[in-house]
Amino acid sequence: MSAKTEQLEHRVEELEKQLQNRPQRRSVRKRSKREIAGWPLYDIAIGPDWDAGERRGSAKGILAVGDIATGAVAVGGIAQGGIAIGGLACGLLSLGGCAFGLLGVIGGVAVGGFAYGGVAIGLKAIGGAAIGTNWFDAPAGG
Repeated sequence: MSAKTEQLEHRVEELEKQLQNRPQRRSVRKRSKREIAGWPLYDIAIGPDWDAGERRGSAKGILAVGDIATGAVAVGGIAQGGIAIGGLACGLLSLGGCAFGLLGVIGGVAVGGFAYGGVAIGLKAIGGAAIGTNWFDAPAGG
């Protein structure tokens, strides 16, 4: 065997050891036993659950916290619900990097009834690039 082959084999062994000692991505799963209308009071699902075949945690509950969260109050990377807080948020009241909402919306890009953000689109809008009626405009005829 040449010296180069031995070096490569040694390097492969080192890399295999490093992979075995590498910490696995941690995941969290917690769910309330109490339910209201079939929805748990809280559901927390963060990180992958390889046993269930999930690459991302999907939480559904009155209070939902997860990679993908759906609930009355939802917090996550992708959040949808009554009050949604997340990177991509959609709800009645939304707060996020990209937020869509029926009533109040705050975000980098905010689209909804009352929108506040870098790019704000709404019935009432305030932002760097606002499309809609500004909250501070004088009333018509006044």
